[in-house]
Amino acid sequence: MSLLEFALNRHSPKCPYSLVCRHRRFGSSTAAYAGWIVIGILTAEVVYGKFTDVVWASVNKGRTFDSVDWSKFASADEEEEEEDDEEEEDEDDEEGGT
Repeated sequence: MSLLEFALNRHSPKCPYSLVCRHRRFGSSTAAYAGWIVIGILTAEVVYGKFTDVVWASVNKGRTFDSVDWSKFASADEEEEEEDDEEEEDEDDEEGGT
C-alpha cells in the first residue's frame, strides 16, 4: 500500500471528513468540480451583497431616497396647485361635452 492510498483510505468511506468522500462528492469530474465552484461563488455573492446592503442601509438611515419621509416636504402650495389642476380638468371636461 502506497502512502497516497494509505492517506486516502485511513478513514472509513462513511466518514464525511475523509478525502475519498470529499473527492466522490465534489471532485469526481472536472465539470462537477467547476459546478461546485460556480455555485459557491454565486452563493457567496448573494450573501455578501445582502449583508453589505443591510449595513449600508443601517449606516445611512434617513439619508437615502428610500428612507426619507417625503410627506414632511409637501407644502400647501403644491396641494393648492394639484387642486387647481383638477378643477381645470373638470372645467375642460364640462366644456368639451356641451
